[in-house]
Amino acid sequence: MCLCSKKAAYSESFQKKISGKKICNIGTGRLNGVYYSLGLAIASLYNSRNTDFLIVAEPTKGAVENLELLRSGELSLAFIQSDVAYNAYFGKGKFVGKAFPDLRVLASLYSETVHLVVPADSPISSPIELKGKRISTGEDGSGTTENAKTILNHLGIRENDYQSFDLNLSAALNSLKSGSLDAVFFTGGAPVHGFSMFSNENSIRLLSLSDNIISKIISEKPYLASETIEAGLYGEKHQKVQTVGLKALLVTTKSFESAACENILKLVFSNQAYLVSSCRAFRPVTLEEMLEGIDQTMLHEGAVSFFH
Repeated sequence: MCLCSKKAAYSESFQKKISGKKICNIGTGRLNGVYYSLGLAIASLYNSRNTDFLIVAEPTKGAVENLELLRSGELSLAFIQSDVAYNAYFGKGKFVGKAFPDLRVLASLYSETVHLVVPADSPISSPIELKGKRISTGEDGSGTTENAKTILNHLGIRENDYQSFDLNLSAALNSLKSGSLDAVFFTGGAPVHGFSMFSNENSIRLLSLSDNIISKIISEKPYLASETIEAGLYGEKHQKVQTVGLKALLVTTKSFESAACENILKLVFSNQAYLVSSCRAFRPVTLEEMLEGIDQTMLHEGAVSFFH
């Protein structure tokens, strides 16, 4: 639960005083997800070294909800996928008429790949065969939903061509196991913990996107990139697959204080070993990689100072 109500938006900056302490809420994702573990790690890192304010990791539904909580002032920082951030900032896609020009990016932290999973014994061998199937396209308010619909549209599969279920990953995998779902989309840093745990007792198979489909998607969506999910991540029989991916961004708004922005970035960059040990999807990154997937006009002025 967020520490402040919708009516209690931040007035002049990202800070809110609660019991005499300044609180900076960072929107993450589900409790068992990568965003939440990374948020906890960054909060712990900052709070152990600074006393100007306290960072608190808040569980949420994910990228889209985080964006709206940032917009309303209920969050100060958040993790958002690069596609959601790009479309919101420029008022594209589902954000036509609802642009968020005050959105600002601190850094790109790691790659997130789109997973498309079916049971190992499923007759489905290609994504094009999803027409007429029962598909979990991700929880409403998550970036997964946007990615799933983008891929299905490029496959020529429209919304009335399949049964869509807005499920979180845990519920989707339970439904896959029971046979009430045919396929599950999920976007996250590989290996996704939920799939890893599920594959310990249930054989799964990932579907690969063709080079042609990947090229078409990337030409239309510049924030996406070709990605590979390596063999063996989800069981011995799991083979390497081609897919698309994006970047997990740490974002805020333009009112976030520049000094605090620089301080957070310095801590993240200089304590990567700790973040790797705390978050399974995080990998060491260079300064150049921390700018990947970001339109430079979206950078916070504090980030500009840090990187340049």
